[in-house]
Amino acid sequence: MLTRLFVQNIVLIDKANLDFSSGLNVVTGETGAGKSTLRAALSLALGERADAGLIRAECEKAEIVAGFAPGKNAALKTLLAEQEIDHDETEELTLRRALFRNKPARAYVNDTPVTAGTLAKIGALLTETCGQFEDKTLLSPQGFRDILDGLLPDPSVRRDVTAAYHTLKAAENALEAEKNAIESALRERDYVRHVLEELNALAPETGEETKLAEKRARMTALEKNATLLRETYNALSGDYQSDGGLEDRLLNALKVLTATEKDFPEDMPPITAALGEALEALGNGAALLGKLNASLNFNPEELANAEERLFELRAAARKYRIPADSLPDLRKEFAAKAERADRGEEKLIAAENEIREAREIYDRKAALLSAARRDIAPEAAAAVTRELKALKMEKARFEISLQPEAAPASYGADRVMFEIAVNPGAPLAPLHKAASGGELSRFILALKCALSGQEIGKTLIFDEIDRGVGGATADAVGKKLKETADKVGQVLVITHSPQVAAQGETHFHIEKQTESDRARTHIRTLTGTCRQEEIARMLAGADITEAARIAAQTLLSA
Repeated sequence: MLTRLFVQNIVLIDKANLDFSSGLNVVTGETGAGKSTLRAALSLALGERADAGLIRAECEKAEIVAGFAPGKNAALKTLLAEQEIDHDETEELTLRRALFRNKPARAYVNDTPVTAGTLAKIGALLTETCGQFEDKTLLSPQGFRDILDGLLPDPSVRRDVTAAYHTLKAAENALEAEKNAIESALRERDYVRHVLEELNALAPETGEETKLAEKRARMTALEKNATLLRETYNALSGDYQSDGGLEDRLLNALKVLTATEKDFPEDMPPITAALGEALEALGNGAALLGKLNASLNFNPEELANAEERLFELRAAARKYRIPADSLPDLRKEFAAKAERADRGEEKLIAAENEIREAREIYDRKAALLSAARRDIAPEAAAAVTRELKALKMEKARFEISLQPEAAPASYGADRVMFEIAVNPGAPLAPLHKAASGGELSRFILALKCALSGQEIGKTLIFDEIDRGVGGATADAVGKKLKETADKVGQVLVITHSPQVAAQGETHFHIEKQTESDRARTHIRTLTGTCRQEEIARMLAGADITEAARIAAQTLLSA
């Protein structure tokens, strides 16, 4: 429910604060006073496209704030959660729009910045605007269908059809993709087989290039060091081609020096002892080096094989212009292409079977939805017809027809039409083509009243829906608006009809005044005598007569 509206610097409105009540709220005023301005301001707060031209002259900024008591509204709660907007359903929800003359407009929900699109989505969950030729939901098959489906006892039948439709479309898309892939594979069959043969022969493995490069580096180092270590060992110990190594020469030197000890009894023993220790250490070192050489098993053939394999992998990677590690994936890809070409017909049959099964499920779900629609359509049409009679359209006939759609759709197999014949003997025709402005207004009201269960919790906004009617018909319209407001919780009506205005629980009057050569729009809440005078003005015009005052009092007392 709309609880308040604050408007500042919009067209001729300097500042206005309006407090709304539940039930029927009416807005009256002479033509050109600013009723359309108030409506435009509310529309801005509800997410309508911003227009800097609405900013009052000599002002740089305009602002509109609409406060709502949304109550328990599951769809609204979900949307607010998606937008990460904190809100307690027991507290007021505020929608705010700020317009600037020289920069983009801004939108807020509970002071959280949002896009205008988000504001519009929230506004659509809180309000619905109805007026001659502007209620788009009543002027299109989609709108007719949504209204009828809103009356379904089990809404899941519509959701089931939508889900089945998406499954069917996914199967159809999969078949189309499979056809394209098979056609491509057939065109490239010879090339695919050639590539696959090469890759199968190569049999690349992920990470193989890195392992081979590491192995080659290790074996190359082994080859280099094994030669060096072998030469070093030979230098120490000697080999069959040499006269002896360092160890033999040191041993011979030690023998010679030992033989001279008798000639140098004091000097030679320390020398031979040191050389003896050196000979022992040299022997140990040579032995250890010999063991190391024995453990180094370098195989030149193994190195050659690793280098050849590495070359093959890198050559293939260059040929196909991909990293070597991607070759296994390329092999799988071409294997799939080859299989698709070889088993294309089989795959197409499987995809077509999936479509057939999905279509059968869709047809069953759509048939259930169509049956549910046919069940509720006569009752809904009868309810609207009863409301039309109460609105002085006793001769009108209204029917809801279901016509088959040419192809599956997310909403089912039916094209829903609202058809009306206003005059006796006239054929039924689509609503928006058969009804005049005043008749369409009354039909909109009849529909809202008859099917108002869908709108409970929303604020219904009727913009001059009583245009083109008067007298007893206007009185009937006023009473029906009051009845609708009692059903849904709140209705806001902009009206020129005194009969409608007299039904309101809250009455706002808009008046344009000129002060210091500047026009301003003033909005005030009317009660008591002031309200009676306004309704008398609506009845009599500028010169209010006593008879008009009496008639106004009669309307207010009815």
